[in-house]
Amino acid sequence: MGWNISRLLLAVFCLSLSIEIAASGEAKGSEPNSRAEMAMLFEPPPEDATPRGTAGGASRGTCLQGLQAGYREAPGLEVTALMPESRQGLTLAERPTFFVAVAGNAIAAELSLWDEEYNGIYQTDLSFNDGPGIVSIVLPPDAPGLEQGKSYKWSLAVICDTNNRNRDAVVEGWIQRSEPNANLLASLEKAKTQLEKAALYAENGFWYDTVSALAEVRRQKPDDPNLAVEWKELLISVGLERIVNKPLIDCCPVEN
Repeated sequence: MGWNISRLLLAVFCLSLSIEIAASGEAKGSEPNSRAEMAMLFEPPPEDATPRGTAGGASRGTCLQGLQAGYREAPGLEVTALMPESRQGLTLAERPTFFVAVAGNAIAAELSLWDEEYNGIYQTDLSFNDGPGIVSIVLPPDAPGLEQGKSYKWSLAVICDTNNRNRDAVVEGWIQRSEPNANLLASLEKAKTQLEKAALYAENGFWYDTVSALAEVRRQKPDDPNLAVEWKELLISVGLERIVNKPLIDCCPVEN
């Protein structure tokens, strides 16, 4: 009788141990999947949703050689637009934010905006005060708002020599204000954090909003290692791995 009880207790113990090990293995196995689902990877929009008139332009320039059309890297005072390699992207915002990485001690710049027919619709001067890093440039209230469904070309000319504007480091890109579908709107309403919103923007191809939302969270928590990873993943997903470690700096005041 005692022997049977001992065998029964041993069987129960082994069964409990097996369940615990299986549960532990399942939990460990699910960790990478959960992390992968959170990865901040940008999904480009379908071809018919991209801005029109996107031929030409440059995403990287340098003061030593002026406009570097088609190049993303150059020596000297390097300037890089935070954009996919296509140099085009969508936004939900009427007045979006543009992000540019400046690798040298730039002092001033000029932001310009054109419509699809290359008619200039806005231009303003900017001051750089906080040294090299990634700067954000918001279209101010006095700038014309972007219209739904229309594409615009923008450029940032970093002024390297006020006596010779041919030496400006120029980067260019295209942007289109697009209307979100019902599913995205519903998901954004349910999102509890800016990080969740950034992930939704990335999944749905809204590049400018993705960068803006994630940069806002990073500024609020600059020492958060998880946010640093999300930022790094986003930039790497569009080929901007060379600037993942550049700091976000507050910039740039518009000169009236």
